[in-house]
Amino acid sequence: MPVYRVSVFLGEDPPLSLIQKRLMTFLATFGTSKLHTSDSGRVYYEVKQIGDRNYPLEKHRNTLILRSARLVFEQQVSIRHTARFANRNRMMYCLHDKFTPLDKPSSDDGTVVLEGKPPFQIELPIKNIAASHVNRQTIEVYDHTWKINLNYQFNAIGPHLIVIESVADASHYVAEKASIVPVDRREDFCVGQVAQFQLEGTPPWSVGYRINGKAYTQEAKVSPFSLIQQLPGSLP
Repeated sequence: MPVYRVSVFLGEDPPLSLIQKRLMTFLATFGTSKLHTSDSGRVYYEVKQIGDRNYPLEKHRNTLILRSARLVFEQQVSIRHTARFANRNRMMYCLHDKFTPLDKPSSDDGTVVLEGKPPFQIELPIKNIAASHVNRQTIEVYDHTWKINLNYQFNAIGPHLIVIESVADASHYVAEKASIVPVDRREDFCVGQVAQFQLEGTPPWSVGYRINGKAYTQEAKVSPFSLIQQLPGSLP
C-alpha cells in the first residue's frame, strides 16, 4: 500500500471564518475520512457539506458551503519503495573472509534490487545462527542496485543469515519488510522432525503454508517459527 501525507490548507491568509473554525473543530474532534491511496500523485479533497443530528445531510443535500469558506485537504501519495534480493542463492565464504562481493561479476548473488527514489537507506541485520549473535548495519545506496559489500568479517563457522529489515528512500518514509527464511537448508524431513524458519519484521506474523495441497495458517509471536512434520507428503 502506498504511503501518504495529509495536510490542511485554506488557500487564503485572512483569519478563519466562523464556519471554518467550526469545521476545523468538528474534523479535529469527530471527523474521519477514507483516503484514496491506490494511485500515486497529489489528491485534493474539498468539504462541500457537513451535517449533524439537527441538520442531517439527507434533508439539506442542496445546501452547499460557500466555496470561499470550504476546507481543502491536500494529500500527497508516494510510491511505496521496496528492496529485495535478486535471488536467494546461498553464498559461500571461508572463515575470516570479509563480507564483500564474490569474484563473479556476472552473478546476481548478493545483489539488492531497490525501487523508489534514491538515495536509499537499508538496514541489514547479519545473524550468526549458531551463536544467536546479530550485527546490524545501515547502508546508504545511491543507485537502484547494490552488491553486498559490508564491514563484516566471518569469525565463526556455520550458517549466517542476512535479511533486509527496513528501507527508506528520499521521501523519508520507512518500509519494514517481513520475510521468512529456513534455518535448515535440508529439503527432506521425517515425520516428527521439526523444521525451523527465521522470521524477520514486526511480530506477530501470519505464516501461510501448504501440506499435500491443503492450506494452513498459523500465527507466530516469536522467531524462529517451528513446524512439526506430522504427516508424510510435500511442503512447497
